[in-house]
Amino acid sequence: MNADGRISLAHLKDLGLPVPPSARIEFVADDDQLRRAVTAAIGTMGGPTGRSLGSATNPLFVAITAETASLPVAFLGTTRESLSWLSDRAERALVESIRRRYLPGATESDPIGQILEAARSLKASSVTLLPMVLGCYAEGDGSGTARSRDLETGEARLNGMFVPGACGFAAEADPRSRPLTEYSAEPWWRRLAAAVETLEAHHRYAVEMEFTVQDGQIYVLGAQPVPRDAVAACTVAAALLSEGRLDASGALGRVTPEEFATVLRPRDSGPEPRVVIGHGLGVSPGVVCGVATFDPGRAVDRGDRGETVVLIRTETRPEDLTALLAAAAIVTTRGGRTSHAAVVARAVGRACVVGLADAVIDQARDVLEVGGVTVADGDVITIDGSRGLVALGGCPQAQPAGEPPPLGPAPLSLLAAADTQRRMQVWVNADTAADAAAARRAGAAGIGLCRTEHMFLGDRQRLLADVLLGPNHSTAQESLGDLHRLQRKEFCEILSAMDGLPVTVRLLDPPRHEFLPDLTDVSIQVAVAAATGHRDPAAERRLRAVQRLSERNPMLGVRGIRLGVLLPWLYEMQIVALLEATVARIREGGAPRPQLLVPMVATAAEMRPVLAFTAHALAEARALADRDFTLPIGAMIETPRAALTAAELAGVADFFSFGTNDLTQLTWGLSRDDTDATVLRPYQNLGLIDFSPIEHLDRAGVGQLITTAVETGRRVRPGMRMGVCGEHAGDPDSIQAFHDSGLDYVSCSRQDLALARYAAGYAARTRKKAGFAQ
Repeated sequence: MNADGRISLAHLKDLGLPVPPSARIEFVADDDQLRRAVTAAIGTMGGPTGRSLGSATNPLFVAITAETASLPVAFLGTTRESLSWLSDRAERALVESIRRRYLPGATESDPIGQILEAARSLKASSVTLLPMVLGCYAEGDGSGTARSRDLETGEARLNGMFVPGACGFAAEADPRSRPLTEYSAEPWWRRLAAAVETLEAHHRYAVEMEFTVQDGQIYVLGAQPVPRDAVAACTVAAALLSEGRLDASGALGRVTPEEFATVLRPRDSGPEPRVVIGHGLGVSPGVVCGVATFDPGRAVDRGDRGETVVLIRTETRPEDLTALLAAAAIVTTRGGRTSHAAVVARAVGRACVVGLADAVIDQARDVLEVGGVTVADGDVITIDGSRGLVALGGCPQAQPAGEPPPLGPAPLSLLAAADTQRRMQVWVNADTAADAAAARRAGAAGIGLCRTEHMFLGDRQRLLADVLLGPNHSTAQESLGDLHRLQRKEFCEILSAMDGLPVTVRLLDPPRHEFLPDLTDVSIQVAVAAATGHRDPAAERRLRAVQRLSERNPMLGVRGIRLGVLLPWLYEMQIVALLEATVARIREGGAPRPQLLVPMVATAAEMRPVLAFTAHALAEARALADRDFTLPIGAMIETPRAALTAAELAGVADFFSFGTNDLTQLTWGLSRDDTDATVLRPYQNLGLIDFSPIEHLDRAGVGQLITTAVETGRRVRPGMRMGVCGEHAGDPDSIQAFHDSGLDYVSCSRQDLALARYAAGYAARTRKKAGFAQ
């Protein structure tokens, strides 16, 4: 294939296709010898038809090409007489172009010299001459384009356009063009169909062929893969797969994961809104038209009344969960792809735009100011969670987020092919039984991340806050018991939904401030009470507790395993609840496969208290179940130290799960919540980086840490299962890196399951070189 993607005439000739006769001319120093060689070649080309250079009645035109040229030089050998013949048959623009190029000139009366001059201009050691077949010499001549497939259906069906009497290849836009199928009774039809079939059978790809009919004969002038969009590529690849022309690996090679991602999205993500007022990061797809609402309470009230709500916040917090569920879409002025709003929106199926550029919320007036426009509470706006747009007014083709659209036969066929090729399993991040069941239907092979903190949102946040405030808090033990019962119930439901498949339950991970009362709010409450002479001792105690637990940088403070070490009763409650749920499922006849994941690990010593308590609780649970079962305990590798000391951790952990959100944040020293807009996009605009490490895995940095951890960990524990559960697990480029690093699975959001399955298969496919395999 040529550099421009077209198939060379030499290759077409080798396949036995009817191409115009050609002659290869080697350059020699002797001009007379060179002229004789060209003259002899021209005589051979024109002999069978009686055509000659410069003839006024039956002219021959020549094209010349070389390896150094991307396009041939055409209509060589033109004289005034032959141009006059051409002007009766070709478009005026073409004739005038040829006249200006060749007439008048030094070679006007020397057509052989004209060819020699063009050959020298190509600066090649040899050139190829071929006669131009024009499709306008006799009745029935013409030119056209033939395709091997119907791009809408993938059906093997010759189609295209034909221009009768066309002088040279004519574009399909030619007003004289007619559907090629109207010429199926012509004598040349079968020869054309055979040529197209031969070409497709050889390359196993839908092909487009340019041809000319001259004197009743078919001549192939050029060919290329059919220009197609992602949907057509998927359709054709699936058809070739079903016909047995491609195996699974070959079919995947015809459709990149990026193209497959396009097919997964709705064909039309909605028209461009009329008044786009802001751009942010589209982090959860869907086009939603609704009422702008700034207050979580009002969002719930409006949702209860059946209104479509777009919740607008500076950033969201765990206590906003009820409002997030009531809304159809979420907009935040801060945040990135792994911010609270983004993660929750993807988990619960809400369209979401975060990091809205140059936007400010005026809390006093309940307005959003962006792009010189003010959006007030109650205004109708539209957001596009794929393109990251916020616009005024409604959108007639809104497409709410939620369950991914059902796949058609072609992508389903390719997805099945990918499943046969992939080495890595694809698991899901799911926090509820409903999400787990839906993910299982969508092909998830397990849960790689069950975020237990998402079970403590909304009204339950108060219970966790009581526990975090300390064992001496008046309601701490009572709240801990309530949380225990809630967790046991939800674990049982999730294990039931994923019966027989692994369920990885991550112990509580986020920093305490996300669940504690807001320090400013409590301070104001106490100050107002004191100023009005109505002191509230309980509020004052709560303020002192919140002040004591307040941290300057909570994301690097008491979170993850540090919570388990400093507040052991919290992790112990979760472990017991999970084991009790497991026993309950076993007694019901189920086959639960729970796993524990310890987050934010930095040292093996941190894990030992969890291991000791779990061993004791597991022994008791086995006795209750009257059955031997296991509870694998894994280390979540999300600190650079954990990756670098993986050999030490492999001595105590049963498996590794790489949390690439925090691992990227800590490796780069960037906040994953807000540097998308403030640092990464400006850096990309300045050319300092060419991708966002939050969106695509940084192979040179974070990827190297993962590879190091995989290799050193498996030297200690051969065959140790390892996977990834960060947001990178749904990104095709990152999935390729995870495959190359030897990971066993990726665990992604439910919306990304199909793409992750396809990307994992694509990453593992056999890379064949034949044809047009990408």
